[in-house]
Amino acid sequence: MLEVPDYLLCRITDELMDEPVILESGFTYEKEKIVEHFQYNGNFDPITREMVNPDVLIFNKHIKQAT
Repeated sequence: MLEVPDYLLCRITDELMDEPVILESGFTYEKEKIVEHFQYNGNFDPITREMVNPDVLIFNKHIKQAT
């Protein structure tokens, strides 16, 4: 069985990302899951704990192309 590289997995779900987005912090997450995180926990990056603008979600085309 092939192992999926960590950079293709969402750091919230540990699953392959379908709609990867980059936050201002530089980390990439599955869009649906990071939006849920913002709604329930506040507008901060779950890894760095830095406050981020939830309206700035940049589609990560490089990760999408690699999946």
